[in-house]
Amino acid sequence: QPVILGGVGVAAVSAKYYAGNVGLSGATADWVVSQSSGFFVPPGWTGKGFQWTAKDSAGSFRADAGSSDVKVKYQGTTDGGGEHVVAVACEANLVEPAGPVSVELEAVVTDLNRQARVTSTRFL
Repeated sequence: QPVILGGVGVAAVSAKYYAGNVGLSGATADWVVSQSSGFFVPPGWTGKGFQWTAKDSAGSFRADAGSSDVKVKYQGTTDGGGEHVVAVACEANLVEPAGPVSVELEAVVTDLNRQARVTSTRFL
């Protein structure tokens, strides 16, 4: 689901024991949040969409996705129910040049036995 500049994108990871379906509390949750140039096709349009590049600040109709990735790492701990939530503030002054931005969040949850599970999501 798209997030508008000035808004907040929220992602959560939930970890549970295989047996009993009980939340895995106190597990390490390592997050990597990546930002790259995005690509947007308005609903009802076919074919090409919109992507802004550093060479074309007015926007262009391009099907290829060039990007300069920005990555931020964050570590937390799952709560009593086995969940950990992160919120990403989408501030307009951080988007250069202006245009669609893709944000990917990857979470790795590691239990006390050092077994890790990975999941990811993204928003535009």
